[in-house]
Amino acid sequence: MPMIDTLVDAVIRHFGSGFRWYALTSSIPALAALLAYDAVRRGWARSSLRALVRPSASARTDIVMALLNLTSLDALIGTVLSFGLLGLARAALQARFGLSALDRVDSVVVKGLVYLLAYDFLRYWVHRAEHRFAWWWELHRLHHSATELTFLTAKRVHPLSETITELAICIPLALLGTPREAYAAGG
Repeated sequence: MPMIDTLVDAVIRHFGSGFRWYALTSSIPALAALLAYDAVRRGWARSSLRALVRPSASARTDIVMALLNLTSLDALIGTVLSFGLLGLARAALQARFGLSALDRVDSVVVKGLVYLLAYDFLRYWVHRAEHRFAWWWELHRLHHSATELTFLTAKRVHPLSETITELAICIPLALLGTPREAYAAGG
């Protein structure tokens, strides 16, 4: 059963990657500084720090979703829910289309710019699709359900929606010839 083997491999790779704990631990000092600045600039009553110290139900959801994202557990959940489809698609496209447009470009700067432009273009149209298709909107609307905005609200994303989004973006990028490392850097 190749689908199950791929799923199991993805889970093992995820647990072996350290969950991106480095992102969580290296982010704490920067987050603390930003929260302090926000509290001074906007005042305690309107600050994100107050929302985190005495969180509403909306802010608690933001906290949980941000922790899932920072630890990559959302990616693991998305992998499980999609039966490893994202990993399969990336591997199949990279194996099938070895030579691509970006392989013919010598300049790392040009490759980087093409990747950024393509990623931004795709991200825009995929986000439009998340609002356009009813089945996708049902997953995406979690992102828009906050009743109180905090600096973590942007991380309020359903894991399966994020997996579908990344799949819709990685297929064209893989066909363009984006190296695997760029996926890790881009999202």
